Amino acid sequence: MSGCGIFNQLDTVIIRVTDLEQASQWYANKLELGEKCINETEDLVVYDLGNVNLVLWQLKSSEEFNPQGMRGTYPIFGTHNAEETRETLVARGVRVTNIYETGNLKIFYFYDPDGNCMEACQTLRLSDDSHCPLNPDY
Repeated sequence: MSGCGIFNQLDTVIIRVTDLEQASQWYANKLELGEKCINETEDLVVYDLGNVNLVLWQLKSSEEFNPQGMRGTYPIFGTHNAEETRETLVARGVRVTNIYETGNLKIFYFYDPDGNCMEACQTLRLSDDSHCPLNPDY
C-alpha cells in the first residue's frame, strides 16, 4: 500500500466560486495559472498543478455560497520565498495576511474575490535528521 492509503494519489482540489469567468481571470492574472481545460456544461475550469488538479466550479443558481475561510478546507501552495510571493500578490491587489513563522515554516494566507482562503507555505531548511511531510525535498 502506498503513502496515500487505499488511494494512489490526491487528484483534485475543488474551489467553489460565484462567477466562473471573473474567478478564472483572477486565477490566471494574479496566480499565473494556465487552464488545462474548460467544461462549459458543468461550469468549471481545471488547472494542472503537477500531481494535483485545481478546479474552479461555479455554484448553481440554487446553491448558496458559504466560504469557510481557514475553518474549512483550503489549498496550500508551496513557495521558495514567502516574502517575494507575498510582495507579488500585494502588487497585484490580492488580499493577503502578514507572514507567520511557525516551527520550520513561513506561511501567509490570501483570498480570491469570493473570499476563498488559500495558503502560501515556505519550508525553511531542516536539520539533516528532520523530515517535513509538507515538503518531500527535505
